[in-house]
Amino acid sequence: MVKAAGQSYKRLFAQGFAVLSVIYLLILTAGFTLSFLNRDLRYAGGWVLKAAGVMAYQLIYLLRNRNRILSGENLDHLWGLANILTLIRGGLIAVLAGFLLVPKPAGILGWLPALLYTLLASLDFLDGYWARKSNTTTRLGELLDQEYDALGILVAVVLTIQYGQLPAAFIYIGLAKYVFSWGIAWRKHRGRTVCSLPPSYMRRRLAGFQMGILAVFLWPIARPPGTLLAELIVGVPLLFGFIRDWLLVSGALDPEDPAYLKTKELFYRVGKNWLPLIVRSALVAAAVTIASASIRQGSFSASWMPFSFPGPELLGVVYTAMRLLLLLVLVAGRLTSASALLLLLLEGIRIFHSHLDPWGAVIVTATLLLYLFGSGPYRLFLRSRPRLNSKSASR
Repeated sequence: MVKAAGQSYKRLFAQGFAVLSVIYLLILTAGFTLSFLNRDLRYAGGWVLKAAGVMAYQLIYLLRNRNRILSGENLDHLWGLANILTLIRGGLIAVLAGFLLVPKPAGILGWLPALLYTLLASLDFLDGYWARKSNTTTRLGELLDQEYDALGILVAVVLTIQYGQLPAAFIYIGLAKYVFSWGIAWRKHRGRTVCSLPPSYMRRRLAGFQMGILAVFLWPIARPPGTLLAELIVGVPLLFGFIRDWLLVSGALDPEDPAYLKTKELFYRVGKNWLPLIVRSALVAAAVTIASASIRQGSFSASWMPFSFPGPELLGVVYTAMRLLLLLVLVAGRLTSASALLLLLLEGIRIFHSHLDPWGAVIVTATLLLYLFGSGPYRLFLRSRPRLNSKSASR
């Protein structure tokens, strides 16, 4: 009976693999046709080669991990909705890879890479959410989620560097996961110890937010130094996180070592409690300065907007009001994640169309830190006991 079930699941895997292969062929055909009609044969052929290479990598990855996939649970949902959403992400990554090594699309098509990456980043949330809600988590979904996160970040980072949004040194963001995995495989091949990696709140938080800011960096209007500032805040901690994880898996760092635990406790005490208070204080100064300057000048005109807009004074009033409202919400320590993302969007549009002024740099830095570490204690408007004990911090 067990053997028969195993054979049945193998057939199910083979059928899904065949359907996915056919879908990839259809995507390549459609992409070639559209590229040829809009550009020329050379461009269309190059797009197909790049997209097909990424698709082939994904299919080979599935075949190489077939036994691991079939040893997992919920095999009846192997090709369920959650995994279908994940596989759509894989297709979008392949389409996005077609834009590598060619000039940035002109006009409205210049927004296409950003839209593609934003969509696949959104699906990264939806597939996991649906799998947990419907209790249909599978080993296939787990493996593909990790692989597609890394692959999507690599393609997006290369594109941002190609478009001049980031310096070439930031290629490490896209390569870090693969170098890390290669290092583990090398240690196993040499018969060396590979320790399990303890869970980390900040690891997942940084990786998820890295995907979000890469989507913004792919906007045609994005440019340094705004992109550089944001990437330094997120990318540098991400790099140090990979270094720490390597020390842990290689056994060079003992997760139960008292000195390490003390350092970790200090980090969480500062990051989850004291740093947010300092950051929120900086946002108070930013809000007061922006409001005072607007009142003193007697003008709220959004002169930095790149296009003429009926009633620029009204637009300036609305923009300034939203900016100040979001600053006050963040200062109060409420709705931190949503408010931080919306404020970053507003600041990004303004900075990319004008310049990175000092208070803009303060707002971007403070908002990113609040999103990553949370609002901290002493939230306003509702009574709450301040919590300064690092033991309560999520680890």
